Amino acid sequence: DLAIAAGDDAHLSVFLLNLSYLADHRGEYEESRKLCCDSLRLCRSLGRRMMAAWRVSELAGPEVGLGRPERGALLVGASDEALRALGVGRHPGDRPEHERVVAALHAALGDERAEALRREGATLSLDQAIELALSEPSTTTT
Repeated sequence: DLAIAAGDDAHLSVFLLNLSYLADHRGEYEESRKLCCDSLRLCRSLGRRMMAAWRVSELAGPEVGLGRPERGALLVGASDEALRALGVGRHPGDRPEHERVVAALHAALGDERAEALRREGATLSLDQAIELALSEPSTTTT
């Protein structure tokens, strides 16, 4: 509420992502997805491409929870490639969560399919990945 009142969209994007993380871990996957998309929209509007690339990957958690691991794997692949192109990686504190989600993708899809989808996601530009992340999911992907 304070960030909204102050018009501080940069911090608001971080707070929304933190709330998304909490919702995901409570099993509230729709709410987690909504909050992360709100955060991603703010990052995009502020031109914060590195933050947007991280957000794209963060959406994979709720996508797995919502039964859409294919979409999650595409988003992780797109995010990984965008971060590589930007010359950055994940914060050390974010790596365990990322590894948890990647393990869930592999458990849901199998190693071969998960990696194939990550490679497919890596062909997307960051802008294409953002559009995919913010689009309404269909009942089937790829």
